[in-house]
Amino acid sequence: MDRYAAENAREKIAGYMISKHPSESPDAYFERAKDECLKHMRIDIENVAAMDFAQFIAAAKHKNTALAAEAD
Repeated sequence: MDRYAAENAREKIAGYMISKHPSESPDAYFERAKDECLKHMRIDIENVAAMDFAQFIAAAKHKNTALAAEAD
């Protein structure tokens, strides 16, 4: 993995490194954060795959995006 991909992955995992139990080893803390990150990324992928255009437009209207304005 190149340094940019490594930094991107590190930032994603670091976002889940919130609270370390005193008895938890650094390796276990990292693995727990990585597992949590992957769990949420899988949910995000499922949500993106399940979204249809009507749901996209409905969600976009809440953000006032240009695409939502074009759909009206």
